This record gives sequence, structure tokens and C-alpha cells, in this order.
Amino acid sequence: MHRNPGDLRSTASTCMISNTAILTAGGSVGGALLALLVEQAGLKQSELDAHPVRSNMKQLLRTLDQLCPFEPELGRPDYVRSFLDYVNTLASVLVRCLGSEDQTNKVKLGNPMLVLLQAPFQLVSHLLFERQVSPGRAQSLLKQEGLCLSVQQVIVQRCCEALPKLGRKKKSTFICF
Repeated sequence: MHRNPGDLRSTASTCMISNTAILTAGGSVGGALLALLVEQAGLKQSELDAHPVRSNMKQLLRTLDQLCPFEPELGRPDYVRSFLDYVNTLASVLVRCLGSEDQTNKVKLGNPMLVLLQAPFQLVSHLLFERQVSPGRAQSLLKQEGLCLSVQQVIVQRCCEALPKLGRKKKSTFICF
């Protein structure tokens, strides 16, 4: 099944609008990203299904399944599906960190790809330092979902100044006899 080039332009346009909203929003980029993710978490199922990014992600997976079916018995990993699962899971965890303590359900978003606009450690750092999410809660949700992000490392990266890198050592001019 071939997609209409207009569909791809529509998706690109949606991404550009999201990007512009993030860059023009007041506050930090991390705050704007998290606000967009939370907003998307409130979408109704019909709105989720109609979201261009989400529907294009599903179409991509269907097309890949048709063109090159995944065969686990061959031991070949499904990199695209793994990547999209990671993005969905990270976006869900970020939103759940901001939700109530008893929120345990996965969150579905129309455009989880928004998390790719910043490094994961920057997004977690924003949760901890700007949104005052408990480090224990963040670590618990990250671990529960199998995401290999260390809250301790995020804190160190945010609070400690980076050490300067040592340049290449100059060749010695000493001659040994």
C-alpha cells in the first residue's frame, strides 16, 4: 500500500508546528516538551487514532511487516519496532512521572517522537529540578519500564561542572640512548 506524498507533508507540517510551539513557548525547552506530552496524554482514543504522527508510525510498522516480515527464529532483532517502543515508553514514563502516584497505566500519546527533540537525560533533569519530581519516583518508573537511565547520573551531570578534556599529549623530543 503506497502512501500519498501529501500524508508525509502533513506529518512534516505537524512536526514543524510542534517544533515551533516548543521553541516559542515561554520557559525552558524541556518544560515546553513536557507540557506538550501531558497535553497529548489527554487526547481521546479517536483523536489518538487520527493523529498523523501516531498513524504514520503504525503505517510504517505495517509496511515493514509486509516488505520484510519479522522472523524471531532467525535471531534478527526488529530495530525499528524496538526504537519506536523505546520512544513510546520514554514518553509514557515522563508523563506518568508528572501524574499522580497511583497512576500505573501506560500513557498513549499522539506524538511520542517529541522526546527526540532533547536528550533523555535533559528531560529527566527537567523533571527532577524544574518540576520537582521525586528522584525515587522517577527511578522507580524508569526501572519498572526497563529504561536504562540513571537518575543518579542525571543529578551528577546537572550539578557538577564537567572536567576539561585533556588534549593529545605532544610528542616528546627526548631521545633515549
